[in-house]
Order: sequence, then structure tokens, then C-alpha cells
Amino acid sequence: MTKTMLAFTTAVALLAPAATVADRIAPSHFCSSHKPKRSILRSGEWDLPFGKTLRQAIGEYRDCLRDFAREQEGQAKVHQEAADQAVQEWNSYVNCMENHKADPLGLGPDC
Repeated sequence: MTKTMLAFTTAVALLAPAATVADRIAPSHFCSSHKPKRSILRSGEWDLPFGKTLRQAIGEYRDCLRDFAREQEGQAKVHQEAADQAVQEWNSYVNCMENHKADPLGLGPDC
């Protein structure tokens, strides 16, 4: 296994536990209250918020879900950038150690 591949494999192994924890606490949207529903009392009609048309209610539901998805995508991007930065830091460290052949006693360069 090449040193670059070893560096990448080690970085992935270091980051995997964080991804596992993040998946376990994934948030859920609270848009269900905006979802238009058919009336159970009046056949063929909709239970809508006072003064809202069906089109407006559907639009609010769509907007809620879209806003939630955009927020999650933004947060995912921040997490991905942090993971990329950690991998880059690890790769820089490995390259420095390889280029300077630092001795195992810690007397080599400060990478």
C-alpha cells in the first residue's frame, strides 16, 4: 500500500465515526402541519387554514419542505468542508513527515 493511499485510508477511518454520529441525530422537518389534508367530515373537501385556498396551502407546504431541504444542504456542505479540511491537514502532515524523514524520537522537523 502506498503512503498516499495509507494516508487517505487513515483519514477516512478517523472521519467515519463522526459521520456515523451525525447520521444518528439527523433532524426531521416539521412541515406536516402545513400539509393540506382532505376533510374526514365533508367528502371531497379539504380542511384548510382559515382564509387559505388549496393552492396557497399547497404552496406553504412546498415552501416549508424546500426551506428545510436547503437548510440541510447548507449544513451538509459545512460538514463536508470540515471533513475535507481534516483530510487535507492529515495529508499535509504525512507529506511533511515523508519529505523530512522525521526521526521517530521526535527530533525531526515540526510537521
